[in-house]
Amino acid sequence: SSERTYTEAVVSTQSTGDQGVHHQEKQSWVTRIKVVFCPLERAIVGMLFFAFLSGFTGGLIGVRGPPLIIFFFLWEYPKAQTRANGTVIATVNTLVRIITYMLKGTPAEYPHDTWFVREDLYLYLAVAGTSIIAAPIGIFLTRYLNKSGYKIALTMLLIINGITMITTASLDIENRGLWAQ
Repeated sequence: SSERTYTEAVVSTQSTGDQGVHHQEKQSWVTRIKVVFCPLERAIVGMLFFAFLSGFTGGLIGVRGPPLIIFFFLWEYPKAQTRANGTVIATVNTLVRIITYMLKGTPAEYPHDTWFVREDLYLYLAVAGTSIIAAPIGIFLTRYLNKSGYKIALTMLLIINGITMITTASLDIENRGLWAQ
């Protein structure tokens, strides 16, 4: 909409034949507003912030999704673009984590010499197999969600993530005996 306002201001000034200082003042004022409040620039700054937060929380606690959900909730993009960006972000995040785990040694209390062990192969295969089945189903079902339904789905996912994190943290605290003190 700011693009349309800028264009209309220039066209209306040119069509009336009003040249000179007034034209330059109006154009520079609109240009300054456009530069300062450009939605694309705010979206880029927002994406950088939420991408950093996503990477940070992903590295810290293994959960990268909520900051990205908040970003896509605040800045509206088409569903297809949101899904495509989510896929790229998840791929990069996963690759960075895999490389980090491969290069970084395990702590002394970890029972294995490497992060990836044969005993966990069934977990890797289960996640990969169900993801391969579930992703096309999810893509198919998003065709039937309108804009508000899509936002509701993102909100529900964020709420479920929050409940899961609070429950997991509470159980962890309870198992360590911190509540009893």
